[in-house]
Amino acid sequence: MVLVNGQEIPLNHFNDKTFYLLASPPPTREVTITWLYEDESETIALMYLTRHLQDSGKIVSLNMPFCPNARQDRVAAPCDILTLKYFAEFINSLNFSKVYIFDPHSDVTPAVIDRCVITTPEPLVHKIVAQHPHLIIVYPDSGSAKKYGPMLKLPYLRGIKVRNFETQKIESFQLVGTGNTMIGNDILIVDDICGTGHTLYKAARELKTLGARRIYIYVSHCEPSVLRPYIAGQSLLDIPDLITKLYTTNSIFNVKHPKVEIVYDFLKGE
Repeated sequence: MVLVNGQEIPLNHFNDKTFYLLASPPPTREVTITWLYEDESETIALMYLTRHLQDSGKIVSLNMPFCPNARQDRVAAPCDILTLKYFAEFINSLNFSKVYIFDPHSDVTPAVIDRCVITTPEPLVHKIVAQHPHLIIVYPDSGSAKKYGPMLKLPYLRGIKVRNFETQKIESFQLVGTGNTMIGNDILIVDDICGTGHTLYKAARELKTLGARRIYIYVSHCEPSVLRPYIAGQSLLDIPDLITKLYTTNSIFNVKHPKVEIVYDFLKGE
């Protein structure tokens, strides 16, 4: 979804599948394009709209809560393509006055995107914690612990996961330093992004084994794919007695589910 000053721009197509776009330049000189990512074909529409507005004398900023390709921020083998680098080059070529991004996957994103302004999920997580006293915070891996531990300044436990990089599935998960702290307690798992939910499933299952009561999840960016039956024929949220609620934003989550609560709406700014 692409919006100009809060107004959605219909991404229509001609029969040959090229874009047929109509957008009257707003009266204000400073214009904000909001991009709530759905698929990469929108990047072409973004370019057309941005150039159209700039040719009309507008100063254009980009509000891009979810940064596409942010997970591909390093290479492990010669066949890996560093897509974030090339995506950043594309964004930089559009010469936005500012690029606003919410909780990017790593520090690489603001390093490669010009005039980047980052916002964090700190107030959102603290609001969730305030609603559920005595929560135990769990980070599913060392990356999330390193990222959110200093930010949130809350006691936490950390997981160790082993991923099969050929299948991209988590093969094992273990919590560090649990003792008996799980028994009868509610848990909040905090991470930046959720796709199929395999990592969160492994973490939640281990937490339940250790005696956790209710398990809540906060992820800044939740792909709608989390609702697909990837885990033994079920979705993460449909497995009985596992996840109580998943908190997220509408950066990429655009459907409804009884166990999902949108804690920040980028269309409304609240």
